[in-house]
Amino acid sequence: MSALARLQALIRTELAHLTTIQSSDRAWQLPLAAALSTGIPLLVAAYFDHLAFGLVGSIGGLVFLYLPNTPMHHRMVQLMACAFGLAACYCLGLLCHFVPYLVVPMLVILTILVTMICRFFGMGPPGSLFFVMAASEPGA
Repeated sequence: MSALARLQALIRTELAHLTTIQSSDRAWQLPLAAALSTGIPLLVAAYFDHLAFGLVGSIGGLVFLYLPNTPMHHRMVQLMACAFGLAACYCLGLLCHFVPYLVVPMLVILTILVTMICRFFGMGPPGSLFFVMAASEPGA
């Protein structure tokens, strides 16, 4: 098999994976609520001409994605912990952006710690992604 044929087969397989619709165990309301929780802060900030505030607010709205399918008392505790974690990551990122040499080491250490914590508590996707995004956003 030639290299071109292998490349075409690889592209065909990847396109098949990208266009396959898979079933989800989450309710259809979740993507709508996630879009609203991230979009409304941006819309309000754009109206008042303070888009930077809206970006921070939309990252805070991503806490909604950590909503587990458990009893209400467990949901409240997990969302509160995730909100505090996102706020702490944002504050740590904000403090480290005053000294540019600390940004990369802080992000490496923070990524390791947050990933360990998310895996310890068995949090599903998005895992540590938005915590690291919140820490790296203040310098943008």
